[in-house]
Amino acid sequence: AEAKLRARLQSFLADASQRSHALPASLNSFERMVAHRLAAELGLEHVSTGEGKQRFVTLYKEGAAPPTGAAGAAASPRRGRG
Repeated sequence: AEAKLRARLQSFLADASQRSHALPASLNSFERMVAHRLAAELGLEHVSTGEGKQRFVTLYKEGAAPPTGAAGAAASPRRGRG
């Protein structure tokens, strides 16, 4: 699972046309945890949103700030720089 996630995150990083990318809600909690760790390693900002089976991770390139306000209230921001 880690290798597939790493490849997906690196593909997102290489695509200059994308500033953010939502991973599918089908990821289980372990896969989301791995996604957060890999995002931090790659210097991406990352936020979990939703509850239960609807929970998903959104990745942001540096400078593409996650949303704030009421929608962000249900989010758990995790930001990595290294």
